[in-house]
Amino acid sequence: VLAAGLLGSFLATPYLHPYDLAVLLVAAWLQLESASPLMIAWLLFGAVAAELVGAGIPYPVIVFELGWLGLLWLGADRASWPGRVAGARSSPRSG
Repeated sequence: VLAAGLLGSFLATPYLHPYDLAVLLVAAWLQLESASPLMIAWLLFGAVAAELVGAGIPYPVIVFELGWLGLLWLGADRASWPGRVAGARSSPRSG
């Protein structure tokens, strides 16, 4: 949740200084405990994208942030979403 909040706030900010991207390191570190190999590869891409910001190329970081949000969404525990009960069936009960 913390990583998604940080990514969302970064995407909504009109300007980020390259040093602001260091905050993403904390979010990535928190994700590493439960990260899949795909997530680890994506975080490595983010490290390269953050270096490119220092060279004046900001677009890979935007792609990285959007992709990271997508990976977080795909890996979310959908049973814990509001309005859903864990173990509930999607089909109506026959009565």
